[in-house]
Amino acid sequence: MFIEKSLNISIILLFPEENIHLGLQEPLSGYGGFRDMSSNEQSTSALPAVMIRGIYATALTKIFLDRGIPISNPSRVIQERFGDVFSAEPPKVAIFHNKNLNNLIVQGDKSSIEVIIDILKSELKLSAYIKKWSIRPIYKCRVIEKEKGLYKVEISGDTYELLSKREYNEGDYVLGSPIGSLQSGVLSDEVAIHGKYVTVYLKEGEVKFARAIRTQKDDLEKLMSMLDRANLEIFVKESAEKADITEVLEETQRCVNRALEIIKKAEKTETGLVDEGEYHYEVLVSLPDMFRLDNIRASVVPTIMYHHVIKSMSDPKYSFIVDLLERGGSPRDVGKYLYKGILEMSKERSGGPGTIVHRKLSGEVYTIRGFVRKFMSDFIEIGRFIKTSGMYDGLNVPREPGDYVITKIPLNKWWLRHEYYSSKGNLKGVYYNVNTPPEILSNIIRYIDLEVDVVLWPTGEYKIIEMEELENAYEMGVIGDDIITEAKNAIKEIEDDIVSFLKELDERFSTELMKKKSQEEKVSEQRD
Repeated sequence: MFIEKSLNISIILLFPEENIHLGLQEPLSGYGGFRDMSSNEQSTSALPAVMIRGIYATALTKIFLDRGIPISNPSRVIQERFGDVFSAEPPKVAIFHNKNLNNLIVQGDKSSIEVIIDILKSELKLSAYIKKWSIRPIYKCRVIEKEKGLYKVEISGDTYELLSKREYNEGDYVLGSPIGSLQSGVLSDEVAIHGKYVTVYLKEGEVKFARAIRTQKDDLEKLMSMLDRANLEIFVKESAEKADITEVLEETQRCVNRALEIIKKAEKTETGLVDEGEYHYEVLVSLPDMFRLDNIRASVVPTIMYHHVIKSMSDPKYSFIVDLLERGGSPRDVGKYLYKGILEMSKERSGGPGTIVHRKLSGEVYTIRGFVRKFMSDFIEIGRFIKTSGMYDGLNVPREPGDYVITKIPLNKWWLRHEYYSSKGNLKGVYYNVNTPPEILSNIIRYIDLEVDVVLWPTGEYKIIEMEELENAYEMGVIGDDIITEAKNAIKEIEDDIVSFLKELDERFSTELMKKKSQEEKVSEQRD
């Protein structure tokens, strides 16, 4: 079995529990609930085995073992922490940490992945769960005829077109995936299982490598030859160049096994749907849930405060310091001082984190770059200048070159405030963004945008916008009840802030008016 091979390989290659990535607020005390989308009372035989990699591996392993979920192919570090409690069965679901965005990538077949996602939703109730298709549905087709470079194929009595570069004869059976949906009427015979590092095609072929793979190519070629790939064609992606070789091999064998499973099912099917396909989830982990995972991890091994926040930072030395402190048995609250020290160093070197990473519930990510104006204990203020023309969304007022924006980001709050000014300093409007409490990292500020916003005009009139986007995300299961509650509470806080902001604006205007009047009087006196 491949599991045995991978364990042998692990003697030579490291199985790091944690991948390094990016990230002075206190951990939040309140913690709410996520709507439970299905019953947690599954029988043990129905529970899928899970493989976990990344900075959350210890906490997630604890969560799943407590729910009776088998853990397959654990890293060496995880084996040492939990003992001999793992399953020899191959994983049905794989969980990886995306080091670029601090997301969890959850892959597997539909029934298995939904079991795992339901458990995550019940534990991490203030995070977002985005479903993304990774394998299109697969159909068994029978070739009817070839017409104008296209094949006519039959599926369950209906006729479709098949795109192919291969030669088929009338009566041949072919596997195909719809281009778009089956309603498009067109399929392709380029059927494949797509992973993070490899693509396995459901056809005979060789192991091929992306041109960018150089340093690890020899090792990968040798180790790939050890796998039972059933002569299926495998393409090793560019992403494998700097990846852990063991992870690449694990994923390859998992994709090959999945391909063989589909081929076996196809042999028992006349024409029709062979496999519904495969999707994966991106779990956007919120700051409150990072703190929760800290606490869960602490129930297994020594864990300082801000463990996962610091581990998610881009500089590997911070992660190394965390490891040293925890292995040395440091008190938990040492993490608070380490985190504060990292931010103070960032403040001294560059003024603090001036880049905002705005993660949306659709999975899109926007980056806003500016400069730090103020870095206080309870908020960060970022400035930026506008260089292009257009309209400010929501406010529907002109955006002009020379305008500037002041963004105030309160720590531990579920909202932030953008103030838009003309080049002359006149307020054009204010845009309040509702979002999860921000992660303040050494070089970036990151949060999950919750779609709903509040816009305020200089007249004092304000409006809540895009509430339907938040509600749609809830209906689709992307977010749960607790985030809805937090978003509504945030709107109430924003309404209070509007009163304070307008009062501050009036005072600022009065002060400026008095200064201007005083200057005019001085000029008048000098003339006299």
